Amino acid sequence: MGENIVCVVIPQIQFQRLDIFGNCKLNPSSDCTLSGLVEIKTNPKVDNVVGALVVFTNDGVNPIDVTVPLCRTQVVALVDDDLQDLDQLSRLSDDILVSILSYLPLKDAAVTSKLSRRWRYLWCQMVRLDFEDKERSAKLRTESLYSNEYNNLCFAERNSYIDWVNCVISKYHQSPNNIVHFRICFNLDKTAKGAMTRWIKFAVSKNVQTLELDLSDNDANYVFPHKIFDRRRSKQPSSSSVPTSTVEIKFLKALVLKQVDVNDECLNKILSNCPVLEHLSIREATKLVKPKINGKGLALKNLEFGGSCSRVQSIEIRDSNIGSLNCGVFGSRGSPVTLRLDNLQKLEKICISKCCSWEKINHMFCGVSCCIPRLQLLELQLYHPELHWCSYTEPLDRNRNAWQVVKQPHQHLEVVEICNYYGLENDHELAMNLIMNAVALKKLVIQPFNGIRAFESDKVMDENGARQNAKQQLEPIIPVGVELVIL
Repeated sequence: MGENIVCVVIPQIQFQRLDIFGNCKLNPSSDCTLSGLVEIKTNPKVDNVVGALVVFTNDGVNPIDVTVPLCRTQVVALVDDDLQDLDQLSRLSDDILVSILSYLPLKDAAVTSKLSRRWRYLWCQMVRLDFEDKERSAKLRTESLYSNEYNNLCFAERNSYIDWVNCVISKYHQSPNNIVHFRICFNLDKTAKGAMTRWIKFAVSKNVQTLELDLSDNDANYVFPHKIFDRRRSKQPSSSSVPTSTVEIKFLKALVLKQVDVNDECLNKILSNCPVLEHLSIREATKLVKPKINGKGLALKNLEFGGSCSRVQSIEIRDSNIGSLNCGVFGSRGSPVTLRLDNLQKLEKICISKCCSWEKINHMFCGVSCCIPRLQLLELQLYHPELHWCSYTEPLDRNRNAWQVVKQPHQHLEVVEICNYYGLENDHELAMNLIMNAVALKKLVIQPFNGIRAFESDKVMDENGARQNAKQQLEPIIPVGVELVIL
């Protein structure tokens, strides 16, 4: 395995818990652990003792984020036979061992099959299969995309990755266990179509609940196989290719597709044939044009469209129970996508990202305005790739037009957070406007500016200066009953 694993049993006693946990994090040796266990066993005043099995890496500092609770009898049993016996893992049940293995990278978990006959297939009981190969991905990133060796290296690494996934899946075919999470994360494209489709069918056959395909850094997207939803007739020469009905993926709750092509027809099939699908994320899909999500019968709660979906013209969502919408797509040449939202009674959160001009922001707002009264969170992620440096001799206030803000009370707005507060005039005006119009305001959070300004002058403020300005400007005007938090 990549790192040696040290497992220790730590007693969780109220009056000495912090001390023992601290000692084990600094020095996860058997001495400090077993001494604590001896005290548990010999001290009659300690009642209701609970222990925990904690797994450390060999650096002696950073524990893997897993603790397995143990009752008093289990803790005492671990030290009854021989306090110096470090092979405590062998005494644990298979369920606990599988729980520990699930926190290891898949490759490291598979290596444990070499330990003994008992461990040979133990890792095959894990319910999470995360096929992320950081080592191979890093090797591809270090090679220039346009170098002569890149194509050869990419071909070799992709084949190695495919062989690895196939090998693991072949072991799992014999396991009766279902899979909760199945993730493919590597630089793959449509040339891996056959393998990818087999993997998806395998995950579906194991009643997968979360399916994630992250095929980053490629130009020829793999196309999601919507034909997996078609049930075909028995082999007959005249009608073998005609589907008679559709197949439901009954257990899929979350589907994440990154740089996987999905067209409008495929999206409709996914929504129609995944009855418990609650989370759907589609990024960098080049074949979506006019996706539509309709119907209260859908279980969908969270929907995300993002990345360079270059052909998208509009997104229509009607009569749905969606609670969260994240839209960060723009069509050809950065043109804004038309949002058509109607009768979304449970929509509480909208995030609009990649807005690069006020014109595009206003265009997007035309679609979400009908949902504003029910929203609890509206997030805008703005960026300006067209900004250019201004000359220091050029007046910064030239042709500056102030916008007139319509006075509109916000009856339900309770918490406001303003990020990168400089303390300049426009920051102050924005805060004042919110304070005056948010009649139900309970909390105002200010995150001071903490970066480097684009220009240097005597007025450039560091983080402490921004924090001091926020305090001087806002404390005198904050209403009674409203909490002001300056981070």
